[in-house]
Amino acid sequence: MNSYLNPGLAGSFANLQAKNAFEIPMQVFLPSGCDRVRSTISGTDVDGIREVNGKIAIYEAKNDTAKFSAAQFSVFVSLLKRKGVDFVVLSRWNFYPVTDKVSDEHIKLLKKNGYENFAIPYKAAIFCKDSNATWLESYLVEKIGNCDISLHDPNEMIYRYDFTFPEYVKDDYIMLPTPEWTQIAWLIDAYAEGCA
Repeated sequence: MNSYLNPGLAGSFANLQAKNAFEIPMQVFLPSGCDRVRSTISGTDVDGIREVNGKIAIYEAKNDTAKFSAAQFSVFVSLLKRKGVDFVVLSRWNFYPVTDKVSDEHIKLLKKNGYENFAIPYKAAIFCKDSNATWLESYLVEKIGNCDISLHDPNEMIYRYDFTFPEYVKDDYIMLPTPEWTQIAWLIDAYAEGCA
C-alpha cells in the first residue's frame, strides 16, 4: 500500500501520487504528464469495487454521521439501470478508538501502522435489479437472516434489501470482519459462482 503513495512513476505511464491513502488518481489511466486532468482529482470516490467473472459489486461505506451524497447515490443507481453493475452495497459503520492493550497482537499491529480507530459495520442496504432479486433474497436469508425488502424504484424494478447486524463485543472484531460482513464482502463471488 505504501509503495503507491510515493510520488513518481510506476511502470512507464502511471503517476501514482494519490490524493490520500485510499484513492487512486485519474492519471493512473492516462500517460504520465497528461495535462487533461489535474493531479488532485481522483478517478472515483467508491470505497470498493469487486469484479468476478464479469459480475460486479460496488461497496460504499460511511460512518454513523456521514451523509450519502445524492449525486453519488444517483450514479450507483444509474450503473444498476445500465446493467453495468450487479449489486450496490451501502453500509454504515461505528468507529471505536484503539485501546492500549499492548499484549494483544492485533492492537500492536494497528498501532504500528498508525491506526487510531477501528470500525465495525452495524447496518447495510443492498440494491439490485429485478433479475438478481430472487438470487439475492435467497442468499441473504440463508447467510445472514431476515431483512427488510422494498421496491426502491418501481419504474426500473430496483430492489433494496435492508438489515441491521447484531451487536458484537467490539474487541472481538478489532481486525476481523463480523460473520455477516464476511458474507456481504464475498457476495459477488457467490453470485458469479452460481452463474457459471
